[in-house]
Amino acid sequence: MAGSPKQSQKFGRKRSSKYASHGPKRRRGLELRSGLRGVLVTCVGGKERISCREAIQVLEQFYDTLGEENAGFNGTKGSLMDKDQQCKSQNNEAPISELHEERQDAGKDKQPESGNSKFRTSDCEEASTSSSEPENEDADEGLTEINSTGGPEGAIKKTNIESLLEEEIAGLRDVKQRRFASVDTGCAGVVFIRMSSSDNADGLIERGPNQVVQAIVANCVSMRKPLTRFCLRFLPIEVTCYASAEEVKKMADPCLSRHFPVVEKDKAFKFAIVYEARANSSLDRMEMINTVAKLVAPPHSVDLKNPDKTVLVQVVKTVCAIGVVSNYKQNAKYNIRELTSSKQESKASIQ
Repeated sequence: MAGSPKQSQKFGRKRSSKYASHGPKRRRGLELRSGLRGVLVTCVGGKERISCREAIQVLEQFYDTLGEENAGFNGTKGSLMDKDQQCKSQNNEAPISELHEERQDAGKDKQPESGNSKFRTSDCEEASTSSSEPENEDADEGLTEINSTGGPEGAIKKTNIESLLEEEIAGLRDVKQRRFASVDTGCAGVVFIRMSSSDNADGLIERGPNQVVQAIVANCVSMRKPLTRFCLRFLPIEVTCYASAEEVKKMADPCLSRHFPVVEKDKAFKFAIVYEARANSSLDRMEMINTVAKLVAPPHSVDLKNPDKTVLVQVVKTVCAIGVVSNYKQNAKYNIRELTSSKQESKASIQ
């Protein structure tokens, strides 16, 4: 039997008060606000949580792919074959196998002569046990020695593996230190993936939201394979601010000056502005478009039919997100589902 109305109301008040006290604390610092950069992802309504996981997985994959392409021999990911070739060049192009044999012969000459001409295995066992004792002591301390062959001095550095693992685990647990993290937009069908600002710490070419999304779009165009189930569009965002004309003028100026520098007339770009507003009807559309257009310095001109670059102005509630992309209409407005559909293949074959 169902409980009385008083009991249900009593239990309902307790449950609502419990979640009302703990809910806002969990989402604190993870809401869409000013001063962020990342990727605005549109998805199927009601599938926002799954879409966040899919988007982060795809962004991580292509972020690492860009790092592998940009890393050369002097980068952090050097191959063993490159190291072998460097050893050959330093030793007058002698093969590594011959060097290994010469070292073995030199070790045999240094061994003391015994009465018997035959080599005894007991001597090898004693030598191996005596040489392995100091190695075991170093292993117990949890330290590993790394020889820096890149420098001329060849200094030896000791690194504590346990402390490095603890720092890495702590960094993974801390949401603020993650490379990509989901941010609550409060709007159905829209998720925002925040990107940290420490993407150039490895010394490689900068991999920002624009570069990662361009790699995703290029993969969809070439492979024609769907990457996600519920994500629709990936829009790179370089700056977010409060949704007002004054704030947009302050925050968007550095971004647009980077993409539209002062150049000669023959090197100028043609641009268009795409304005989209969600859960916000108080802003004047033409006022926002004119504010952004005035920030682009001449000789760059407006071309709505065939622009070289497109300025994205995405308003979500009280936050305005701004980004600049290339070939926006040609790439189906960065809709990865349309780029991998059969209709898009037929369009490409006709063209």
